[in-house]
Amino acid sequence: MVDNKGIFNFQSHIEGSNQNVGHGANQLLTSSQKLDLEDLTKELLDSLNGIELQQEQKQELEEVIHAATEEVSLDEPKNGILKIFLEQTKNVIDTVNKTPELISAYQKWADFIQSSMT
Repeated sequence: MVDNKGIFNFQSHIEGSNQNVGHGANQLLTSSQKLDLEDLTKELLDSLNGIELQQEQKQELEEVIHAATEEVSLDEPKNGILKIFLEQTKNVIDTVNKTPELISAYQKWADFIQSSMT
């Protein structure tokens, strides 16, 4: 769903979706994995500081990253929602002049998210 400013509204997309959203592997993250996820998320967010991005796009991207991180931390993360978050994050990142730090941080974060989707 796109609002009148042309910004994708993830929450209304998820709530309004008629899509059959599957659940993850009912796998709880260990304390170590939660710390890894926090570190990967922080690294990705920090790497956004080194790129040129409009403030609205940056805020939207940060919200999606946080939402994906929260979703994967749930007892039963929904794979369909995680896929949407990963696609949207990748779409924005693909449009910017990427630094090596951003490429590395994004790949590690995305790999962690994808590993929780079974």
